[in-house]
Amino acid sequence: SSHLIGGGMVAVRRWPAVARAGARRCLREPLTAVRSLPACSQLDSGRGFFTPRRFSTGTTGLHASLGRGPKADYEAALTRGELNPDPRQKYLVEEFQKLYETLQGYTPRHASVTTRPVQTQAAAAPKSGSFFSGFFGGGPAGKKEHANEPAPASERICDYSGIPHGMYVWGGTGCGKTHMMDVLHQAMPTDRKKRIHFHEWMIDVHKRLHSLSKERAQFEKANAVWTAEGAKAQRESLKAAAGKERRDGDDLIETVAQQMVDEAWFLCFDEFQVTHISDAIIMKRLFSVMFERGAVVVATSNRPPEDLYMNGLNRNLFIPFIPLLRERCEVLGMDSQVDYRLVTTQADEDASVYLVPLDEHKTAVMERKFRRIAGEYRKNVVVETQGRKITVPRVAKAGTAAWFTFADLCDKPLGVPDYLALATVFHTVFISDIPMMNIHDRNPVRRFINVIDCFYEKNVKVVCQAAAMPEELFDIPDEEKRTSSYDEVFAWDRTASRLQEMQSAEYLTFHTRDLDSERFLAQFNFSLRDETKIDDETINELWMRYDVDDSGALDHDEARHAITEISHYIDPERPLSEELMDIFFEQMDLDGNGVIERDEFISFTKKYGCSFSYEQACSLQRTV
Repeated sequence: SSHLIGGGMVAVRRWPAVARAGARRCLREPLTAVRSLPACSQLDSGRGFFTPRRFSTGTTGLHASLGRGPKADYEAALTRGELNPDPRQKYLVEEFQKLYETLQGYTPRHASVTTRPVQTQAAAAPKSGSFFSGFFGGGPAGKKEHANEPAPASERICDYSGIPHGMYVWGGTGCGKTHMMDVLHQAMPTDRKKRIHFHEWMIDVHKRLHSLSKERAQFEKANAVWTAEGAKAQRESLKAAAGKERRDGDDLIETVAQQMVDEAWFLCFDEFQVTHISDAIIMKRLFSVMFERGAVVVATSNRPPEDLYMNGLNRNLFIPFIPLLRERCEVLGMDSQVDYRLVTTQADEDASVYLVPLDEHKTAVMERKFRRIAGEYRKNVVVETQGRKITVPRVAKAGTAAWFTFADLCDKPLGVPDYLALATVFHTVFISDIPMMNIHDRNPVRRFINVIDCFYEKNVKVVCQAAAMPEELFDIPDEEKRTSSYDEVFAWDRTASRLQEMQSAEYLTFHTRDLDSERFLAQFNFSLRDETKIDDETINELWMRYDVDDSGALDHDEARHAITEISHYIDPERPLSEELMDIFFEQMDLDGNGVIERDEFISFTKKYGCSFSYEQACSLQRTV
């Protein structure tokens, strides 16, 4: 939860960010066979387009079918003209349909797990002392005669009979994989399902581990990374319990994994990627338990499984997770030629929320835009997030919009949890002074990628001033693009695409309509009452919110919703009568055709303002 505290302090509860300790290049494993979607030449041709997904909510513009599955939803959307045909999306939906049918009537069940001893050189050798081993062991340590003797190695044998496989879909930016996953998620007839960005889900995992570790005093935590002392304490605890039956809760990761499955056995992860050692070292243990308890996972990613956590610190500890992922998820490669997010972007929208270049004129435009929704603003407001503090240079009087420079967000040691906290507090964020970047700027590039990912997932409206257009900001030589294994090079295409989509009418309209009335109208509070302060941008945002069917006119129901919502915000103690609402409608409907066209709405608001208050209604009544 988040809220403003008197004196300019904002409190947000979340798990602390994890700082990467460094990167070490590891040899890449041979790429195993990946099932790819058919090429366009093998399928029906056709240029595709999809309505932007409904972002962090995990829903789409599709209407849920009555038990028919994602294919029916997809085909119905094609019929309604909400989507255009795309061969790869069609193929993927058909694969999702098979999974949907397999899951009908499915109830999570436990896999049959047995262990058998395996004599290995590592088991025979003296204990290495590696503290990560506590998270990658195959199972409970066997009974030992001497505490200092190593536990015999064991291999877990899992029989997953009756537990369906999930899917791991990877491909380039904007090919529609996330949208198709959302179609599947919406169609699944179970309450125990969750669609979430993978970063956000892992933050929740760490938060739960942290809470349990405090309760049971088994671990110590330092800067959000499991410490050697904590792992040692766990090993000693297991030694003390040797030969005894342990409850599930004695293993923190096992307990959290069980909680996750209890809440949602059908999990849809967007942007499945691993960038932090704190995530990498628990992945196999966490997902092993979840798969054993019957979880079914569907994930989207820009990379095949073998490229996850590439060049990560101690990647050898993460590698055992890859075959587990492949065992439990069918891997589909989706290589679309079109980034459909760019299709929705109109050139004349670029200037409104993405300003280029970094010059005095565009800076003045940014300042004007911020003053329009901020009014008077506060400086250096602090957002506090579980012991860490982020200073926000400027915050709108209503507390819903903020201004940062690029350096404020990307040159400081901030991480995904910090950016998610900001996205929770502010629905609009201004980012100025975004520079050109190259491969030597990997740290700020990585943070900027995370900023855009988090803001995009939370539907934040972002107003930028940058040195160049999104696709040109990160200067990467062609050779580097072909040969680099750095995550930033792979992820930048997604970031540029999202920056483009966040300028589109569809994204901005959804942002406007997704806000509750209080947060939406607070940004216009100082101008709604005064016709001299209502500008074209304010009118445009009001129109986007209330012209729900995008018909270009407000019918009676839409106009009534606008009048009621605004008047209640302005004067909640004096609701309007039906007679007074009719007066407003008649005054706006100049040609008397029963609907209010956009030019009629503009004419009214510029003449009378847009408070729709009791006083304004009475004043209009006297003139009629």
